[in-house]
Amino acid sequence: MSGSARVWCGALLMLAFAGSAKAQSPAAPQAQAGRVRWELAPAPDTSARGDVRAWWLQQARGGDPALVRRAALAQLAAGDTARADSLLARPSLATSPWAWLALDQRVRIAVARGDTARADTLLAASDLNAWPEGERAAWLWSRARLRLGLRDSSGAQEFARRAVQTYPGVAAAAVPSLVLLESIAAARRDVLPLEIARAAVEIDVLRADRASAARRLRALLARTPRLLGAERWRITLRLAEVQRAARRPLEARVWADSALRSAPEGEERFKIELERARCLRDAARTDSALALYTRIVRRSGDADTRATAQWEFAREAQDRSRWRDAIAGFARLAQMGGPRASDARVQRGLILLAIGERDSAGLAFAGATSEAAQFWRGVILRGSAKDRARGDSLLMMLARKPGYAFYRACARETLGVRGWPGAVLEAAEDSSATVLLRARRLLAADSTGEDAMTLLSRWAAADARLDVTRPGIAEWLASARMAFSCGRTALGTLWVDRAIGAAQSRADSIQWALVPWAYPPAFEPLVRAAAVDSISMDAPLLWGLIRQESRFDPRARSRSNALGLTQLKVEAASDAARALREGAPGEAILFDPAHAVRYGAQYLGALLRRFERHVPVALAAYNAGPSAVRKDWRDLIARGGEALYCEVASNADSQDYVKRITGFRAAYHELAPSGR
Repeated sequence: MSGSARVWCGALLMLAFAGSAKAQSPAAPQAQAGRVRWELAPAPDTSARGDVRAWWLQQARGGDPALVRRAALAQLAAGDTARADSLLARPSLATSPWAWLALDQRVRIAVARGDTARADTLLAASDLNAWPEGERAAWLWSRARLRLGLRDSSGAQEFARRAVQTYPGVAAAAVPSLVLLESIAAARRDVLPLEIARAAVEIDVLRADRASAARRLRALLARTPRLLGAERWRITLRLAEVQRAARRPLEARVWADSALRSAPEGEERFKIELERARCLRDAARTDSALALYTRIVRRSGDADTRATAQWEFAREAQDRSRWRDAIAGFARLAQMGGPRASDARVQRGLILLAIGERDSAGLAFAGATSEAAQFWRGVILRGSAKDRARGDSLLMMLARKPGYAFYRACARETLGVRGWPGAVLEAAEDSSATVLLRARRLLAADSTGEDAMTLLSRWAAADARLDVTRPGIAEWLASARMAFSCGRTALGTLWVDRAIGAAQSRADSIQWALVPWAYPPAFEPLVRAAAVDSISMDAPLLWGLIRQESRFDPRARSRSNALGLTQLKVEAASDAARALREGAPGEAILFDPAHAVRYGAQYLGALLRRFERHVPVALAAYNAGPSAVRKDWRDLIARGGEALYCEVASNADSQDYVKRITGFRAAYHELAPSGR
């Protein structure tokens, strides 16, 4: 086994618990003193299977659809397509979560035999009612491809059209369907219908291919104006939005101006004005953007449009350190009422705090009820000798709340207290939940967990074919345990989050006892080694970064093409590799956990050194780029500490990003999980 393979296998997590107490019933979860003991799972052992075909047939005798499908795949691998097809045709598969996988394999067998008509007949006879969107989209593309093979271009076109228009977000089906439609149109020397052409734009946008989306929109605008009619201004506005998202704000503004000239009178024009203001904002023409936002607020008759314009006015002023404009903007928004009024009061208080007007900030926070307002009011009160006790009381109320949300973690740090009371919730081994029992049997048959995770994922998604009740706290936790046991850490943490959500109405002790499950020491040897090598950071910070960036999924890829555990782009990874005196990495290397963790630690470490070891500033730079860091970051930290910088970092996305990792880091510090 290679070194990287050993690292990967060593990162597979199996959960067990300290203590010998009997597992509790899922209906009555109980917190028990102790810690989660994270143990490494062994690599899957297939040596005892002997004749793989016979082994899987033996497993399939119980009739579980997943095991029947596995037996069929084993027959297929051995070249016995007839027996494989017979197994895949069993009725139990057609009504299971594996229905599409089995059907698709049968279609492939038929096509391989040259019987395209039979393949199409198999698809036509299937019942899609309970299938998830991705499988329905795949079914449509398969029908389109087969109809084309049967020389039925009209039928192929209809199935492809449905895939493109109904499921533009399912790239695996929508993209080839669009290619097929374009090839048919080209063969006929025709253009795509308007509704298909517009759907094609959204497919490109969802794939983050904004250049292609812009080309399609320009091609649409080149069509005869009579054919576009009232759609012309909407297409022009969409082109402005796409170009702005592609960071071409000046060109975007030209298209927004064009949309405004062709739009009819009415409230729709103010939506175009909003886009024009955003273009000016992104082009750093702050005065013009603020003036346009103000005009929209004064003239629009729609309350939502006015509130949006006022919010964006205040946020732009804040991001540009136009403090007085921001204070006035948030004050006006608070006076408007509505869903953003409370947030506006908090933002106004934060800016007053940032410019040193603590008393006025305290009054602003007093008018809001969120955890943010409670935290900052407590901080301000404890700065006064006579009000310190009141401030401590407010902060202690936050500190006692379960979990490591930003303000709760900051309250504990301010007071110097711990949060977790030292108990964990037992993940029951015995369960009456049919799905859990089935998942355990599947996991016993195949320790990679592929079928078990498919079953549990469909249960989590309320798949109607399972015909069972939704999971509760204990079931979510048991599902997470199985996910961790076969290395599906991303799924495991997701299901722990679901368990925590289901426990919101339960006692704090139950909520706290779930929390340790959410912070596994995934890839522990790699993380600890990288933290030591970088000198500038600790392992909890690196774990927090990875949890936020990829949720511990080594194959993660973002829409902006950031890759791997630490979600680096190739350019940033190349900078890190150069600092480590290594060659420039390709994409494949970033999917290797060992390289991803080292490069991510190196890159973040360099940012920490650049920004004087202020973690929130370095994290904001990691998220949005060093050039996006506020120039006045030192002043903000001097006035309100790193917590204040988190509140007013580069932009809203960076603020949320930094706050989340701050909370995750606090959790890893306090819980100190370890698989050692």
